[in-house]
Amino acid sequence: MASRAPRILEISCPVESDSQQAKNEPDASRKGSPTAKGQKQKKIKKKKRTKGQKQKDVVKKTSTGGKKQKNIAKKLSTEGQKQTMEKKSSMDGQKQKNIATEATTEEVKSVKLLQRMANAKSNLKLALSTTAADYVKLLCVDVEAWEKAHSKITEIGVCLATVSSGLLQSFESRHLIIKEHKHLRNGKWCPDNRDFFRFGKSEILRRHVAANVVSRLLKNCTHVVGHAVEGDLKWLRSLGLEPNRTVFDTQTLAMAIRNQTQTKSLKDLCINIGGFNTFRLHNGGNDAFFTLRLFLRICKVNLKGFEPLQRLIKAAEAAEQTNPEPEKRTKKRPRWRKFSGVQRPSKRPKR
Repeated sequence: MASRAPRILEISCPVESDSQQAKNEPDASRKGSPTAKGQKQKKIKKKKRTKGQKQKDVVKKTSTGGKKQKNIAKKLSTEGQKQTMEKKSSMDGQKQKNIATEATTEEVKSVKLLQRMANAKSNLKLALSTTAADYVKLLCVDVEAWEKAHSKITEIGVCLATVSSGLLQSFESRHLIIKEHKHLRNGKWCPDNRDFFRFGKSEILRRHVAANVVSRLLKNCTHVVGHAVEGDLKWLRSLGLEPNRTVFDTQTLAMAIRNQTQTKSLKDLCINIGGFNTFRLHNGGNDAFFTLRLFLRICKVNLKGFEPLQRLIKAAEAAEQTNPEPEKRTKKRPRWRKFSGVQRPSKRPKR
């Protein structure tokens, strides 16, 4: 038997074209298709991721900003601490300097006080030796000025005494009023006792005449006496007078007697050391009289044996008892004068 050849069946499969494949595939652009929904979800997820990333970035930025602020605050705090430390060190240094300066000033003050006490004791010895000499002519000067302008001299008190071997030989007291400044009166801060000179009569002289009188007395004296005399010497120099004599100050002499560096007023010294009362101080003549009397008592000069001085003191005390209080000087009220266009105001003007 003859063998048969196998039959080959040809099956034709229709091949679709690209256009047909595209038609058959589902369109992603169509709404409601599953692919479109997936893409939307992907986009939403991406947006969420980007938002989360942005928030993380913001958080990071804020954290970095906070860290920067903290660093700045730390730097500022450290700088402030440094400044406070520097201030403290400077304050400590200043305190140490102040303590050192205070110590030096106290040392200087103590040295000055010791020098002053030594000078006072040497002056007291010199005063005692001078009054014990054969012939000494003492001049006491006290100058009064206007309380509102100390350059304007209103009074000059002068007291002259001669002493020989511890005995008083003569005593004279004068009170000079400067005519140019006669209208200037004290009374606000300093008592006004110009009109109450108790040891003679006041003399009203012009400034240059009074300066000539004092210059003649300075030439004839051997020593000058005063209480807190530096101010009086300055006023005398302003008048063109230079006392080229040894000067004794009762304030410094009293320091040596009391052995204390504290200064006292003329009234206290006259009561405690001189043993007599004062009256009508801040009158140039009275102040000069009491100052010279105190100086003579310090130098142990015999005053009771000189009768003219005792008579003068008794007369002054009697005058003070008869007229103990000064006359009250009242200022007259200024009267309103009617000038042209000027009238007395009826009411207080409003501000």
